[in-house]
Amino acid sequence: MVGTIEFWFDFASPYGFIAAMKIDAIAHPIGWRPFLLGTVYKKFGQSLLEHPLKREHVVKVDAPRMAHLIGLDLKVPADFPDHSLSPARLFYWIEGQDPAKAPEFAKAAYRAYWLEGRSTSDPAVALSTAVALGFDKGAVTAGLQEPSIKERLVRANDEAIGKGVFGSPFFLVNGESFWGSDRLELIAAKK
Repeated sequence: MVGTIEFWFDFASPYGFIAAMKIDAIAHPIGWRPFLLGTVYKKFGQSLLEHPLKREHVVKVDAPRMAHLIGLDLKVPADFPDHSLSPARLFYWIEGQDPAKAPEFAKAAYRAYWLEGRSTSDPAVALSTAVALGFDKGAVTAGLQEPSIKERLVRANDEAIGKGVFGSPFFLVNGESFWGSDRLELIAAKK
């Protein structure tokens, strides 16, 4: 029997975006787990999309093609590839306030980045997304800077590395790992 599926993602990942837009079709509980893919790469002495041909293929060909399959017109964020520190921190702050709204925030933030082309590293984008979901702007602004929230994201990054997460999206299902938005069908088929 499949328990909760751990859904590891980085807001700066186009494939994480595609998975987030499709994940509700899976009939299993989902544990949303944002992390910073750059932290994983740094740990192993690599950089994100370091090969220029790979980067161009991802953002100009493959990710737009995959998004088109589910009826979405992908717009690359203005600062791609850059960090997504603010939305990852805000996710964990929102999860502490109202756990049901955290996945809602993740999907709304992803749409702002990958459908509107807004910057993943601009805190104002993450803040306005949280405010649009009904959170007080002052509380959200303070939450983004809370030491406990900063530490929560550090722990999530360490946990991702400890569990062997090496990409976004990455799924853990009863100890079995799946990498990529195109693996959701395999996960959905698990009983």
